[in-house]
Amino acid sequence: MNHKRHLGIYDASNLDVTLIGVGGIGSMAALVLSKMGVRSLTLIDFDDVSDENISTQFYRLRDVGIPKVYALGDILGGFSDALTFSLHSDVGCVWEEYLSAKIVISAVDSIEIRKEIWKILQNVNWKWYIDARMGAEYFMMYTTYKGREDDYARSLSEQEDGQIPDDPCTSKATFYTAAMAAGHIGSAVRDISKGIVPPLLTIHNIPERCLVVVPRSGFV
Repeated sequence: MNHKRHLGIYDASNLDVTLIGVGGIGSMAALVLSKMGVRSLTLIDFDDVSDENISTQFYRLRDVGIPKVYALGDILGGFSDALTFSLHSDVGCVWEEYLSAKIVISAVDSIEIRKEIWKILQNVNWKWYIDARMGAEYFMMYTTYKGREDDYARSLSEQEDGQIPDDPCTSKATFYTAAMAAGHIGSAVRDISKGIVPPLLTIHNIPERCLVVVPRSGFV
């Protein structure tokens, strides 16, 4: 794949990324990362593609019933000829084996799972962590890096799944929000590739046309 059109902006060719959860946010983020030219991409998800996923996630009609990571790996193989994939759909897999990447991105759908991931991350070697969350028309993204985890850890410890309102099943996701979320993740990865610290917190309320960014400026 020829990356010369964006090399003046960023170079992601030395980045290894682990992406946990390839639903609405994760499937679109995987597309963005493959187009950005990351060196390797590990996908972890334990679900199969369902019919209800087709309108809000980056999957095809023929993918229904297939494990998401394998369907997505097949799709992305048509967009990048240089990316190395590692695909994991076995619930028995030991996450620690796959979380020692320069960048770990969580795109899961519960606080409980996020806390489990964060606990595992305390015992493995990672550099950057991105926690991305999405409602129907609402996106939130935390970023942190090794040695500066206190703000994120404190915020996560105060959160519970029961604090989040449960929307009706017909109001849980939109594809355009997933696409915008993937763009925010791509922007954070772009910063990382340039040695810039991404914002600590990004909140995008689409109906209100409101974007809130809490910066943690500087270089590492």
